[in-house]
Amino acid sequence: LLLHSREKCEMKLHGAHKNLFRLFLLHNAQGTQAEFLFRTETQSEKLRWISALAMPREELDLLECYDSPQVQCLRAYKPRENDELALEKADVVMVTQQSSDGWLEGVRLSDGEQGWFPLQQVEFISNPEVRVQNLKEAHRVKTG
Repeated sequence: LLLHSREKCEMKLHGAHKNLFRLFLLHNAQGTQAEFLFRTETQSEKLRWISALAMPREELDLLECYDSPQVQCLRAYKPRENDELALEKADVVMVTQQSSDGWLEGVRLSDGEQGWFPLQQVEFISNPEVRVQNLKEAHRVKTG
C-alpha cells in the first residue's frame, strides 16, 4: 500500500472535530484511489494511528536536532501496545511529538528505538547544554 505522508494526513484535519483524520490509499486492488475518514476518542490515539500508517521516516541526523525537546525517565515504563517504548529509569528520549492528553512520541538516544510513552513517567530536560551533550554522545556511540 502506498500512503500519503504523515504531513498530508495531518493537513486534512477538520476544524472542531480534532480527532478526525483522512487516509488516502493511492492504489487499491481495483487500481483506484480510496479515501477513508477515521475518528478516535483521544488526540493521542489519532496521532498514534497517523504515525503507524505514515511512510517510514528517514533516519534522524542527531546533530541537527538541537532544538528538539528531550526528557529523562523518572520511572520505568512497560509497554502495553506495540507502538509504545519501554523505558528504564534515567533513559533519555528525544521527543518528536506530544499529544494534548499526556502522551509523547520519541527516540531513545541510547539505541534509536522509537515509540510512545506517558508524560507522567518523564521530566523535560531544560538545560540546553545538557541536551546538546546528550545528542553528541548518542551520535558518537552510533557512529562508533
